[in-house]
Amino acid sequence: MVSHGKWGDRPLSEEQIEYAKVDVFSLFMLYEKFNPDNEDMRRLVISSDLYVDLKRSIPVRDYSEYEDNAYLPINIIPDKGITVLPTGSTACTTCSRLFPRDEFSKIELNKRTQKCRTCKKVKLDINVQANREDNWARAAEKYDRCAVNYDYDDPY
Repeated sequence: MVSHGKWGDRPLSEEQIEYAKVDVFSLFMLYEKFNPDNEDMRRLVISSDLYVDLKRSIPVRDYSEYEDNAYLPINIIPDKGITVLPTGSTACTTCSRLFPRDEFSKIELNKRTQKCRTCKKVKLDINVQANREDNWARAAEKYDRCAVNYDYDDPY
């Protein structure tokens, strides 16, 4: 194993040179694997522009979980061969993005509570976290009740 503290020493040992060759070769392999061709690059530019426009179009920034989530919005990266995404006519009631009407269920549309798949995933995450916190609170409460009823002086 090559010591990380020895890279400043010169000349490099044969072991260090071989180690560096493998690292550099791996970088070339990664570049070839992930280097987008012209079409992929166009799709990424379109996606980037759409994402920036999405953030800029938010009328009032609330920095809520719905705005600042870790999910890439659906329909943001076009399929191969597509350079323009179709615009929808029905807005998500949470993020206000437009989607085709068939993105939402009839029940959601009737109640005017339609959420896109991204907003549904964020809502699920919020509910899961709230459930975890409730479970922790209940467990702590149960533990506290048990501790109150326990006689520390009684060895049995």
